[in-house]
Amino acid sequence: MSTTDPRNQVKNLLGGVTATLNDDVTPAQIIVVYTGSPENYKQWFYIYDYDAVITVDPPIMRESGNMRRIQWRPIRYESDVGVHVSAVDKATVTATKLLNKIGVSMENALGAPASTYTYNTVLQSSRPRVVPMGGYDPMWRHDYIVRYRPLYGMY
Repeated sequence: MSTTDPRNQVKNLLGGVTATLNDDVTPAQIIVVYTGSPENYKQWFYIYDYDAVITVDPPIMRESGNMRRIQWRPIRYESDVGVHVSAVDKATVTATKLLNKIGVSMENALGAPASTYTYNTVLQSSRPRVVPMGGYDPMWRHDYIVRYRPLYGMY
């Protein structure tokens, strides 16, 4: 993927997300992946023993800026990238506590200084919910929208 791909940039930023388990000492095992098949969640949580899974959706893109086009071609795009953070309750993990810690860490990771990059990322919204996992414990999930905006003068 190219370096200007919003999905790739958001995934790279989320690679720096950290959190701790219930004892506030042990680091949580977190994997950041592109959105895929729902069957993968069972493997990540119960076979590979990850504590949290962060999935990144394909971006929803739209034109951006005051001068949006040169003739028929857009100058730059803004994107909304869906990010889903999931966890299940385990012996050493309370899923809702872990998701809240990851949410705080995501705000810090996505608030990186714009001078380092050619874009800004803003955490737009959050929505908690519970998702059944077919015979397994329920999966707790927070859904976020990350607004990805190129800095003006860049593309």
